[in-house]
Amino acid sequence: MAFKCCPFSIRYWLFTLYPSNFLYVPCLWIVLPLLLFGSAVLVGLLAGRSIPIAQPSTVPNYQFSEERARIHLNELSGYYDDNDNYKGLGNRVGGSINNILARDYLVNQTSYLSSLQNDPTIPYRIEISTQPFQRYTNIIVRVSLKNLTGSPDDYYSFLLSSHYDSVEYSKGGSNDASGVATMIELLNNIVHTPIDKGPKYPVIFHFNDGEEAGLLGAQAFMEHHPWSKKCLRFINIDSTGNAGKALVFRVTDDSVLHEYSGVPYPYINVIGEEMLKLIPTYSTDFSVYGSSENQQNRTNQDSKYGTKYNLKGFDYTFYWDGYAHETFLDTNLMVEKGSLQHLGSNVLHQVLSVTRDDSIMSSTPTTTSETDTSTNEVYFDVLGGFFVHYSTTVSDVIQAIIVVVDLVLPIVLVIIDHIISLRYYDTSSIYQLFRKATTGLQARIMFLILYVIGYILSLGIGITIAVIIGAVVDSIQPMAWYRDPLLAIFLFGMPTMFGIILVNLAVHLIGNSSMRCCGCFRLYRVSLKDKNELQPDESTASQILLYALDKERYLALTFFWGLLTAASLITRLRSFYIVYFWSFCLSGVLIVLLVCDRVIVWCYLIFTNKTRSKALEAMGVNETELSEAGDDAEKRKRALFERRKKREGENSSELTKDDEKYLQKESKKRRLRHEITVKIRNFSWKDFCHALIYHQLHWIIFMAIASWAPLVVTIDVFDRLIHFVVPITARAEIPLSGTMIAAIVGLFFFLMTVSYIPILHRAANFTKLLIVFGGISALVIIIALARSGFTHDRPRKIGFKQLTKVGSSVVNEIDANPFTVSLSGLSTVSILKSGSTSQFSLESYDGVSISPVLKSYKTLLNVPTNSAFRREVCEKYTKCSFLVNEDQFQVSMNQFKVESYNRGVHNVGGVAMNHIDATVRLSLSDKIVQSQITIEANNEVQNLDFILNENDPNGFNRAYAKEIVTVNKKTNIIKFGMNHMYSLMDISFDVSDALYNSTSLTLTVDLYKCDFDSTTKVLSDFYKLYQDNTQYITPLGSGTCSTYTERAVFELRK
Repeated sequence: MAFKCCPFSIRYWLFTLYPSNFLYVPCLWIVLPLLLFGSAVLVGLLAGRSIPIAQPSTVPNYQFSEERARIHLNELSGYYDDNDNYKGLGNRVGGSINNILARDYLVNQTSYLSSLQNDPTIPYRIEISTQPFQRYTNIIVRVSLKNLTGSPDDYYSFLLSSHYDSVEYSKGGSNDASGVATMIELLNNIVHTPIDKGPKYPVIFHFNDGEEAGLLGAQAFMEHHPWSKKCLRFINIDSTGNAGKALVFRVTDDSVLHEYSGVPYPYINVIGEEMLKLIPTYSTDFSVYGSSENQQNRTNQDSKYGTKYNLKGFDYTFYWDGYAHETFLDTNLMVEKGSLQHLGSNVLHQVLSVTRDDSIMSSTPTTTSETDTSTNEVYFDVLGGFFVHYSTTVSDVIQAIIVVVDLVLPIVLVIIDHIISLRYYDTSSIYQLFRKATTGLQARIMFLILYVIGYILSLGIGITIAVIIGAVVDSIQPMAWYRDPLLAIFLFGMPTMFGIILVNLAVHLIGNSSMRCCGCFRLYRVSLKDKNELQPDESTASQILLYALDKERYLALTFFWGLLTAASLITRLRSFYIVYFWSFCLSGVLIVLLVCDRVIVWCYLIFTNKTRSKALEAMGVNETELSEAGDDAEKRKRALFERRKKREGENSSELTKDDEKYLQKESKKRRLRHEITVKIRNFSWKDFCHALIYHQLHWIIFMAIASWAPLVVTIDVFDRLIHFVVPITARAEIPLSGTMIAAIVGLFFFLMTVSYIPILHRAANFTKLLIVFGGISALVIIIALARSGFTHDRPRKIGFKQLTKVGSSVVNEIDANPFTVSLSGLSTVSILKSGSTSQFSLESYDGVSISPVLKSYKTLLNVPTNSAFRREVCEKYTKCSFLVNEDQFQVSMNQFKVESYNRGVHNVGGVAMNHIDATVRLSLSDKIVQSQITIEANNEVQNLDFILNENDPNGFNRAYAKEIVTVNKKTNIIKFGMNHMYSLMDISFDVSDALYNSTSLTLTVDLYKCDFDSTTKVLSDFYKLYQDNTQYITPLGSGTCSTYTERAVFELRK
């Protein structure tokens, strides 16, 4: 059935081509691309995304069970039971009540497992150590054999680490309750592992705290805990995504890569390590424990991350679709079923294999600087099936061989082919088509260069068009592609294809023009005809171009892959292994095909040239005369008549049966492509096989086969990369990140399609392809621009901060005056809102302007959008602040009172000094969990001591931390872990009589809130923008409780 649209026929438009009308058009135009890319996408995605089956709790305890691990995951991150009642903990920001409860939960779980060592069937000793520091607590468990000779302290250990704290708002399901739950189950596995399969060396489980606040837990453990001194290997488990498999993002150095071999579900890629170089803000505890090339810009005494200890190990992370990372969306439900099984199975195998290997665990620890232990090997997995790694030296050798072969062999083949074609008169050679205008060698090299330039321009222009589309779309609808990686693929992939086809259409037209200008007279004359004027056995120059230049296209493609491999060799980017994998597969097959094809043709030419010359000589026919007849059937017929006349005399007017048979055979061959279009409906395998041989389809088939394996691998890597990069742009602070995404998508699309370009030239359907891809591009752009790039499940991440400064009076619109308090007068200060000011600030990290959010908030408050808030200031287009009205914030501080004051005499170094003891109370109007109280003295004061009174609830329960900064005589008291409504503090110091009256102490109080339910109206209103779908924004949590800070300064005088 033909679908017509007056007078346009869709069927004819799809299945016929000009100038090449032949049977395999549907194969080139539709079937082959669908089969090639469809099967590759199917295999690449299914194999790459395949995840192991979660094991039930009934499996033996020495085997990893996700079902058992999920019990801990649910308890830590919170969950809803069957009656829709919320259970578990949830948010565990450092110093919060839930953080303390999480600590207690871990202590209980590890204590239970430790109690099992009393069982004589358990061959392991389990030791538990808690390490409190500041407002945090590390929990460390060491498992070692009971029958060790000597103390476990004498043996090197394998360290496993994850953090149990979370950021503000987030329940920390994936980040990092998933890692903690996995480690609890791994501890259970190792404790129950038989002695003949278990670890021979100690294994340390480090459940650290304060990671989100700046890797504090890892730093405290490595600096101060005695067990850290014998750590030799480590695995850090963290998360920047929410689903999928656990990827080994980076390793410390080459020497540990072989330790990853044999894991049941390998999932590792050097691209992850090189991608992190573009995100300098990304850091995990890996940055403390070990070193890698990724961190080479930091010294061993980096001020932000402290000392680096050069352990050797791995950084595991969940990275897939990190839209919920560090937001309230990161719940236990975000952790995909099977993810913990994948992580736990791999880590368990790795720990057991390493700790049973004496050659590893008895080696000398690394003490060199991090720059001496960077990774230089290329490493990756293939579809999660097996693990490959090799040195950069091997990589360089492979690439060098590919470059030499790809760049030299095409030229050699052209020269040899030219010499043989010239000598034995190969009618299929391009030399014969150009023999009257120029030399065949010049013509072939000209077309070879033309196609190489076409491939290079296809890469540049294809990516450029995608980047332009990315910039334009971002300027109209910022991050329109963010809501779905698949949308980003089509949005930037289709314009890339449009650019590639546009360039190759230009190359095709230039080739046609060259053929007409430089070809023989007959080709020029025929090319001037309209296709309707051609005789059935006539060919246009364009048709001849399709077939005669097959070898040049594929030789140019080989040459181009050689250039790409040379670029990879020069840049030495290890992630370019994909490039020379493509080059190895395609160039290898191309070279084999080219050599075999040419050798067969050369042998045929040499053989047939001799036999044909003898046969024609016996028939009395001049070979030159018959050859000059060329493709003209009438000329060949007249030539045969002439041959007949010479042999049988002038009276013979009829052809012999042999002559008729020969003519019919020649006619059938020359009419084939015209007959094929007529026989489309009567297509048969016999016709296809005939076309396969006649039209040299073996090139297309073998190229499709050769490109399938690298295409599958590239699709898998591209799938991983796009699902990591797209979500992370919301917090990567990259302006116009659409251009970066477009460049990545464009590059991968080019790699996946460049080997199909010679087939496109055979089909010569560039105009139709331009219409198809142009139409798809326009449609996808319209779809992208029609909606916001942010959705309810994939919101925009905004940093919120509110700072309220409480004072006796407002000195300006931002600062407030401090309170003056007389210690000796036992002053009482009432704290009122009227003397306070509150500033709200918000900042985006996606490179997109914050203005639309401010406008939506003004609309919510019925404020004209063209008006500004009080003191509305935008430091940059992504960060703004303004003052809020009194009804939009509250003051939790109620009263400051000096409860006691004593003055005595104290001998200091033989000098009589006034010794002052005072107790002060700060009363609050509502419950506060975390606060920091800082006292700072002037130079006249000596022996300053500042502590919580024993009657303070936090002091009584030891829920506080004290920090002394000797440089500026400053002492900090941090209260955490429990609700309090007042703070009772003792102050003591010494001062001389002469300076007694001028003594001054500055007491700064900061109260913290980090939950929207307990903060101010302005924060709640902003949250409504998300709840009401007005603006899909969500607060991006920080590692400390600092969403709302209330600050007061008290000047303590005599």
